[in-house]
Amino acid sequence: MAWSALNDDLCLCKCTPPPKLVNSQTSFKEVIENNSNRTINNEALIQKDNFIIDDNYQLQFQCIDSVSGSPIFGIYYIAVSNTGTILKGLTDKCGLTEVLTKDKEETFEIHFFEEVIL
Repeated sequence: MAWSALNDDLCLCKCTPPPKLVNSQTSFKEVIENNSNRTINNEALIQKDNFIIDDNYQLQFQCIDSVSGSPIFGIYYIAVSNTGTILKGLTDKCGLTEVLTKDKEETFEIHFFEEVIL
């Protein structure tokens, strides 16, 4: 049985002293069935960066195949915020969208498409 690492657990590397693990909830995973126009709308995806002391918010999505667990690259996406900010493009080789940095919290709705829609 595998156990999840907890905050302050020690890393089993050969470093002296061994570093402690720090929990971070900056990732979110949602399985999307085979529907090319399914919407994700989750405010938890917009989180303040815990490691940099500034007033910026960063958002990035990753598209992963639910069967193989592999990143899906070259998928067209459009993300629209509640303030009208639009982010669009193709996922990169890691299945990631571009990083959007904002100075305030926004809620985003993202759509992935199998074909580019003009």
